[in-house]
Amino acid sequence: MTFLDVYFFAHAFHAEPPSQWPADRVIKFEKRLRLESQLAATSESVNAQAQFLEVLKTQRPILAFLDAHPEFAHHFRQNTNLLQTYPDPDYEPFGWSNLAADVEAFLSPDWEALIAEEFEAERFYYLKFTLRYVDIMPAGVRRLLVNKLESKLESYRLATTTSKVDVEERLFAYYAELAEKIGEKKLIQLVQHIRRQQHEQLRDILESVNKPGIVNFFEILFGGFFYLFYHPTDPQEQRKRNRVMGDFKFTLIILGVIGILIVGAAYYGEQKKTEIRNRQELEKLGFYPSLYYYDKNGVQLGPPYPDTLQTGYDFFQKRRLPPAPSGLTFINTTPFEVLLFSDENVINTFFKAEEKRQAARHCVWIAPRDTLRWDTHGIPFHLYVGKKISPTIQGKETWMPRFQYPSDQVLRYTPYPIEINSGFMEFLGNNYSMILRADRAFYVNGQQKFRDTVFKLF
Repeated sequence: MTFLDVYFFAHAFHAEPPSQWPADRVIKFEKRLRLESQLAATSESVNAQAQFLEVLKTQRPILAFLDAHPEFAHHFRQNTNLLQTYPDPDYEPFGWSNLAADVEAFLSPDWEALIAEEFEAERFYYLKFTLRYVDIMPAGVRRLLVNKLESKLESYRLATTTSKVDVEERLFAYYAELAEKIGEKKLIQLVQHIRRQQHEQLRDILESVNKPGIVNFFEILFGGFFYLFYHPTDPQEQRKRNRVMGDFKFTLIILGVIGILIVGAAYYGEQKKTEIRNRQELEKLGFYPSLYYYDKNGVQLGPPYPDTLQTGYDFFQKRRLPPAPSGLTFINTTPFEVLLFSDENVINTFFKAEEKRQAARHCVWIAPRDTLRWDTHGIPFHLYVGKKISPTIQGKETWMPRFQYPSDQVLRYTPYPIEINSGFMEFLGNNYSMILRADRAFYVNGQQKFRDTVFKLF
């Protein structure tokens, strides 16, 4: 049990903020806390409890700061709503020097654990958020953050100065942003060095690309045969060899399959025509097409649901689901409404009893620019997007509502089951392009997408 654990325990003990407790309530809480500590006492938890009781009795500034800025305390537990706009923290009412000393004395273990966990999982939402409080960040926590960033950036520097060429640009961009925000000179210089190396590599590639095609073709062939037997030790020459050998292998593959492509082109063209014809027929039949072509399936819509409809309402369970403390956090930043509904095939496969099937089915609505915390229980779900959600009057699957204006951008992806058990999933976009991305690996139609994957819908 840490200092923050005791603080949250105090909030559960009484609804009034601890910084405003009268003396008699402090005494009652101390008795309750000592009783709890007897059940699971460790030297660390006993020390944390003693620290909190001392802070509570003396009303040190950290207590009032935690009560005034709950988003600060909750972000250590990854419970802060990062979509909400919070005012910049003002430390003057609490006495900056005294507050900083309290934070270092009592919150350093929680802060270090947060940084270590987020770096290990390569998540950046809370790492970016925690830098809002860099002015009261303990020196040890700052050193840990700087060392973690330096280690990550150093691995990218080595990737650009040794035989490796590729840098995972998305992750590097996050680390570079954190380095710039924390303002450490050596980190900024390291970022600048990596970008210069990337620029030099790009320049070398462009010089090769800008050569006439036939010249470049023969240079790749002769260069590839040369580097098959020559392995340089100079880093710059190693990068050149890697680039040439990559182009050489690719050229050999192209030459090897070009005959197959010529034969397969005719077959593919015929298959494509058949697919188009089949899709045109399927638009008039089946459940997923009925979400977009409901009038062709004999489905009629009633008037849109009223504006009182709330995020988390489950049309199948006919109630609003309570926010799940764990599981999937689905962030809808678009101007569209979103329906997440469970995959029927998986439910029918794993649940034989109809009662269990009924309990496993979900059809959850999310308002535009709102967030849903939902436990999927490991069941894949489908994405249905549009405007003006309305009840169905008749026809197949009448329990499933429809959008009067379904989004054409998502049409082809609605039949694809999406699977992610926990973490963040963001849905961004407009009328012309949409993106679904997550902070960890997820699956689309059985294919794995890696963390921070951009799943484009357009």
